Amino acid sequence: MASIQNMSLVHPLSEAARGVPLWVGCLLLLVLCGPCHAQREAKASWWDRTQPVSSRHYMIRSDLPREDSIALANHLDTMYMEYSRRLSTLQQRAPEALNVMMFASRDDYQRTLRTRFGIDGTGSGGMFFVTPKATALAFYTENVPFSRILHVIQHEAWHQYAYSRFGNDLPIWVNEGLAEYFGEAAVVGRSVILGQTTDHVLERVRKSISNGTAIRFHDLLTMSGDRWNRNVRLGNASIQYAQSWSMVHFLVHADDGRYRSRFEQYLVRLNKGQESESAFIEAFGTNDLVAFERSWAEYAMACRPSSFVTAMQNIEFMAEGLLELDRAGIRPGSMEELAGMLKEIGFKFTIDRHGYSLEMSAEDPSCFVIPDDDLDRRVPRFEFVADPARRRQTRKEQLLEQANPMPPIIRSVKLSPRNLQLRWIRNEDNTGFIWHVDFTSK
Repeated sequence: MASIQNMSLVHPLSEAARGVPLWVGCLLLLVLCGPCHAQREAKASWWDRTQPVSSRHYMIRSDLPREDSIALANHLDTMYMEYSRRLSTLQQRAPEALNVMMFASRDDYQRTLRTRFGIDGTGSGGMFFVTPKATALAFYTENVPFSRILHVIQHEAWHQYAYSRFGNDLPIWVNEGLAEYFGEAAVVGRSVILGQTTDHVLERVRKSISNGTAIRFHDLLTMSGDRWNRNVRLGNASIQYAQSWSMVHFLVHADDGRYRSRFEQYLVRLNKGQESESAFIEAFGTNDLVAFERSWAEYAMACRPSSFVTAMQNIEFMAEGLLELDRAGIRPGSMEELAGMLKEIGFKFTIDRHGYSLEMSAEDPSCFVIPDDDLDRRVPRFEFVADPARRRQTRKEQLLEQANPMPPIIRSVKLSPRNLQLRWIRNEDNTGFIWHVDFTSK
């Protein structure tokens, strides 16, 4: 039986599954990013200037910097192990086509999809596609926050894995619901923390329940892919993704996993080709979908946000806010000043999700704090460091710091499974800054 046990816990992978082996990492360094024929390749198409190389599970083409290529290959392998471990007894119905294309630029991403595979990638940040020419996962990284890149990878790599187990028989709601469930996961090193979410996602579901716009469960259960995609094209897809994620979260976690084994049975039946509605009724032993929907709604209204992914989202929001203030020559001295200054200028930050966009605003005080959850009894918080101690600097670095000091640092305290810390890097012409979020010890 498919196993989805203890999905909200941290599960370190075994040594055998820990990402790209050393020899593969060296091969990636040489092939993905080697300097040979650099001038000739600069004029060639993306396809011609990349070569396929293998990670533990994937065949990868990439023009990203070597460290990024290896890091994302590791991340993909970690997620593959998570999918296969959770759903280990589902029969493989089709060959695994684990091809991945990593693009540094959006233009190369769109051009390659269009000219080589006949796919319009406009408006997408990544996708899993099936064509007569190839089956692959593709994404680009240009001007995309790192957390968003990881979400796209985790979401789309699930679709890629699921295709080999279900073909086209996986109902759209459970396919997208599980994709978002895995997409929302926090990955720290080789550990995957599932069941994660932010209050912004929860609030979207709560509002739909409160105002009566939630999709009836029978309609969601029987929704066709064509109808789903039509809603996406019309801009009405946000509740589909959020509610499907919420239903999966309910089936895995509600009442200490009360429905988990039934959900596993449902997936096994789908894996064998059974129709969705009859598979659900037989697996859960009831055709009273109204009562089932009522139980889900009660669970969704009471669901709490997760500390780690919320902290990651909020620290990125504050990093963008600090950049905005820095460009205006404004330097806050505390978290309270930061919140007040961003509120005063009406600062907002938009995060692209699957099927919709999420707008964060400085008017919302929850953007500056970390909620507590069940991963740790301690209460996590953000710490604002107005003037962090610098390592020993060269004379040039000292002059740059005097002329244009780096923005303050924000870091978390008592956050599980790892703390986060904002790090600043000067851009190439030393006129501004780029932020990065590091994992630090607890």
